[in-house]
Amino acid sequence: MGPRDTERVMKELLAFEQGKRATITLTWKHLARVAGFTDRSLRSKPKLRARFDEVRDALLGKGRIRRSTGMVHEDLQKANSRLRQQLKMYEKLENEWLERWIRIAASLKAHGMSIDQFDVDLELRSERRSG
Repeated sequence: MGPRDTERVMKELLAFEQGKRATITLTWKHLARVAGFTDRSLRSKPKLRARFDEVRDALLGKGRIRRSTGMVHEDLQKANSRLRQQLKMYEKLENEWLERWIRIAASLKAHGMSIDQFDVDLELRSERRSG
C-alpha cells in the first residue's frame, strides 16, 4: 500500500467528515473497497486507524451536531439572501408606485384638481354605478 492509496483513503475519510457521504455508513469494509485493499491491511496503518477513529467519533458525537448546525446555518444564510433579494424587489416596486402617484398628483394639479377631489369623484362614480 503506497502513499497514493493512503491519500485516497484519507480523502474518503474527509468526505465522510464533511457530510458528503451521508447515505453511506463509515466502515472499514467501505474504505477497503475504495482503496482496493483488505480492511485488515488498512487497520494496520496507525495513521489511517487514528484518522478513522477521529472521523467516526466526530460522526457519532459532537461532530454530527456541529455538522448539522453548519447545515442549518447554511440554510439560514440562503434564506436570508433570498429574503434580502425579495425585499429589494418590493422596495423597487414601492418606489415605482410612489413615483407613479407623484406623476398622477402633478397631472391632477395641472388640471386644477387635488387628490382629495379626485378621491371624492371616484367614490361618487362608484356609488352611481352600484346604485
